[in-house]
Amino acid sequence: MQQYRLNKATAFRCFRCGRAKTAKLVTIYSQSWERALCNGCYGRLLSVYEVKAGDQPDEAKAAALSAELLSRLNQEETREAERLFRLSEERAQFLAGPSLRFVATSEHISKTLELVDDLDWSPATIGLCKAVELEVAERILRPLAAVLRGRLLRRVSGTKISVGWRGSV
Repeated sequence: MQQYRLNKATAFRCFRCGRAKTAKLVTIYSQSWERALCNGCYGRLLSVYEVKAGDQPDEAKAAALSAELLSRLNQEETREAERLFRLSEERAQFLAGPSLRFVATSEHISKTLELVDDLDWSPATIGLCKAVELEVAERILRPLAAVLRGRLLRRVSGTKISVGWRGSV
């Protein structure tokens, strides 16, 4: 890692945390300007490298690394991270297979899109819209069609209309 002090504050996206940053002091990882680090991530990685380079036994290094990582999070952030993890694990049981694939694909695409500012988010958005469409059809329209199959409904004007779904919803 090498730090550079620029003449003026420059906008960049930290390749480690993915956040947009503006700073005069920029750290470059592995001699690649595509891998710019914010000061927070630089400090964290420096702490990790210092622990790893030490002469302690592996178990002591692992304990020190764990303590270092845990010290960076406050209790509220920890609780929120745990809540989000539990929700992400549970949501799969509520989505139909095709919907889950669309959501997973959209999330994968969005992680790439977050790294660059001027990209079109249509691919990620389309996947989420398709997942919603499939879930609405599966959980609302198909059950509704089954209940209403063969029944007659009246319009406000009094004209009878037949409600019966033909084909797939």
